[in-house]
Amino acid sequence: MEGGRRFGLDGGKTTLAARAWLHRSGVSMGRFRDAAGSRLSVGGSNRLRIGAGVAAETRLTGRVSRKTAAPPKREDGLTLHGSLGAEQTLGGGTEITVSRETLNSEAKATRLRIGAGGTWRWGGMALSGTLAADGLVSGDTAYAARLDLRVRF
Repeated sequence: MEGGRRFGLDGGKTTLAARAWLHRSGVSMGRFRDAAGSRLSVGGSNRLRIGAGVAAETRLTGRVSRKTAAPPKREDGLTLHGSLGAEQTLGGGTEITVSRETLNSEAKATRLRIGAGGTWRWGGMALSGTLAADGLVSGDTAYAARLDLRVRF
């Protein structure tokens, strides 16, 4: 679950959004045997993550697209966005038993999340790119990159 509040700055050209989120995940499996005949069992694994952060977006260039009679919904041009947040994990150990041997794992408690990207819109097309890093202070950092091309029909 996520919620937030968006604020317009600079005459609507820039927005700032305060965000908060709550995320619960869990897994549980009964006993079974793998291909080698080892007995596997996964005990209940439940995690609750809470976090807060801020996201910002600014339109650097642009002209209003007037190709239709309806009011324009988006502007052509370049928009940049970024986000920064911190997340705390509550609980969240996992226990796996493999042929009477028990393996335990613990979730890192605090994670820093950061992301940046941009969108170039022209006519009915938009090219977006985003780079993100998750878990910067927890030692289990994950990086992501995304590139999207959207075409309006």
